[in-house]
Amino acid sequence: APADRLILTLDGQTQEMAILHQATDVFAGLNTVYTMSQNNDPDWIVDWMRHLHRHHGAEALLISDNASTAYTLDSLLERLRGLDFLKAVRVLSVPFKYGPSSAICRRASQARYLQTGIANTNRDLYLGKARAVLSCDVDEIVVSDSGASVFDAARGRRLGVMTIPGYWRFAKPGADKPLHADHLWIDPARAKPCPTKYAIDPQGPVGRWSWMTHSLESVPRGWISGAPDFWFAHCHGISTRWKEGREDTVDTAGWQVDPRLQALWARQG
Repeated sequence: APADRLILTLDGQTQEMAILHQATDVFAGLNTVYTMSQNNDPDWIVDWMRHLHRHHGAEALLISDNASTAYTLDSLLERLRGLDFLKAVRVLSVPFKYGPSSAICRRASQARYLQTGIANTNRDLYLGKARAVLSCDVDEIVVSDSGASVFDAARGRRLGVMTIPGYWRFAKPGADKPLHADHLWIDPARAKPCPTKYAIDPQGPVGRWSWMTHSLESVPRGWISGAPDFWFAHCHGISTRWKEGREDTVDTAGWQVDPRLQALWARQG
């Protein structure tokens, strides 16, 4: 049987660690969603995955859980296994410090070693044989104005990767727990695009390049953009308010309904 522990003795000190074994067959050939999450409400995660399945053909999910305290990982996994369209689902414990925000560190992307390190570790351990991988957060609803699948689109690109721009969308205040479909509203004062997310064929030409939070390392995002067809609605109310700038919004003067999202949610019923 393969070894399961690595033991190192140096200068009289002994340390040991678990050996991780590759399990890429779990997600082989599947349209897989990957995210890092902390204390996101299971209702939000289920709502998010149903959308990605219905509109893009998502069929597998890998979550790196960053020390959630609102529920156990077993209870979250049990809830997700109730989604009959998921052919594979894993929830991994990643109980490490997340790293500084951009409000603290100007070069925060370089300091977020946890996100990049875990993403690339998971690619090598689990995602290397997936049909395509969408890397995005639970508060991000990927939309295709043409109705295309984000997984198919990434595989169809010459480099096998596509970035997706995001835009803030808001729910009117008052709901105890807004869902994604409540986010119909545009705030013209916050129209600036959010940092991109991306979809990638891990077996494509650049699938082994370093996976970052918002794109691949050293690949200009504009070169591989899926705009204007693909974009994501960054749902302001799907948040545990951990990040600066995600406080409750109360001034709704000037808000406008997004007709594309209105039509999308109407189709979902």
